[in-house]
Amino acid sequence: MTTALIAGITMTACTAAKQPPAPSTPSPERDHQAVLAALRELDLCAVLDAGIEDTPVIPSVELRATEPFSCVADPSDEKAIDITIHEFGDRERAIYTRIDLAGAEAYVSGPDQYCYVGLPVGSGLAIEVNGLWTPASERECAPARDLGTAMVKALARPGDFSRTPMWDACSALITARDDEADYVPGGDSCAVKAGPTVRLEFSSAIGLAPDKNAVPETIGGRQARVKDPSPDSCYVSWNQAPLTTSHAVAPDYRATVTMRDCKQARPLAVAVMAVLDQPPPTDVAPQRPLFYPA
Repeated sequence: MTTALIAGITMTACTAAKQPPAPSTPSPERDHQAVLAALRELDLCAVLDAGIEDTPVIPSVELRATEPFSCVADPSDEKAIDITIHEFGDRERAIYTRIDLAGAEAYVSGPDQYCYVGLPVGSGLAIEVNGLWTPASERECAPARDLGTAMVKALARPGDFSRTPMWDACSALITARDDEADYVPGGDSCAVKAGPTVRLEFSSAIGLAPDKNAVPETIGGRQARVKDPSPDSCYVSWNQAPLTTSHAVAPDYRATVTMRDCKQARPLAVAVMAVLDQPPPTDVAPQRPLFYPA
């Protein structure tokens, strides 16, 4: 199997429901730093690769990692599968149906949605596997659920899927700003929930044509691009290394800071660069087990 590239885990598995279910009871909260420690060292492409090997109905794929906390598998039948770390809260509990997946608490999509399986890990996050195709029938979504089951079993051995830890977007942004604002969590994205725009996003550093409206600048001693598209937003982006996920298609990824104006965005970008240039903290033991029991 050819490989190349990346918490609840989202994968689509379909169950019928005429009305959205009421939100299920949230699982007990966990130590936030322990959850982050577990996710930062988790190689999602390695997890996805192991799950696919144990899911015979999924054809040969190429794995691609272009960001720190996501992995895409492109099967030969062009029905791509994406695994990522994403926000998971009351909204997701209301939209999706709770099931027991190999002994782990999981949430799956209905027949009118794309195929999805979400595995909460705490701190408002989940490892998500998404079948990137619609419409989704029960038959089409069965492989996604099978893949989720295989991944849950594989992650009973988390040490088999470790990498050099990488900063998640929220931890990097909070450290750079040194504040106590309320953020929308995510692996590759983070934004302040209320007030003026403050956002950090990680994305692919390859395959995108340069934005003709972005101006090249040297910021923080490195090449960056600055775009000021409107009176209330400014984007500063640069390539950040290293990308330590297995099957990475490039040695780096793109980091983008967004704020109300460029006078604010430039110094925040410099602060984020300084954070990302250093390894994340490793003084807290990672959360074990990773998933909640069903």
